[in-house]
Amino acid sequence: MSRKPAKVEQPWTDRFQTPTGEALAEALTEIDRDLFVIARNRLDQVEDTICEIRWLGVPWRWSLVYTLKADPDDALAYLVPEPGRPQICIPLDYNALERVTPRRLSRAVRDGIIFAAEIGGRRWASWQVQSETQIDELLLLVMAKVESRVATA
Repeated sequence: MSRKPAKVEQPWTDRFQTPTGEALAEALTEIDRDLFVIARNRLDQVEDTICEIRWLGVPWRWSLVYTLKADPDDALAYLVPEPGRPQICIPLDYNALERVTPRRLSRAVRDGIIFAAEIGGRRWASWQVQSETQIDELLLLVMAKVESRVATA
């Protein structure tokens, strides 16, 4: 009588084992991994931020959460290493949206903001990571959010 091998959990889905950022990246396809690493490196370069790997439940599971050092409870951005569909989510409040010049953003990024769910006075805009140019554009939104936080502090 043969037994089926135990199902191997991917680091992204194993709630009881906190993965490293490298383990999360390794579970992605080569193209997605490269874009994930680029996005992670760019977000890591934002001044006065902290990156933590947190369990966020379904559907985001283990994700990288970027916050300001001065306000670690309020996320600037989420980098979600979902296999086959890595994403960046940037919750935007009205102060951050006022600092963004819509003409500087591509239509895909603008549409992501316009059609995002609005919960608690924030637009929970999310994009599937598709290119380095897109990552740079999304970084402009993160920077606008940082500036709005500094201005209101």
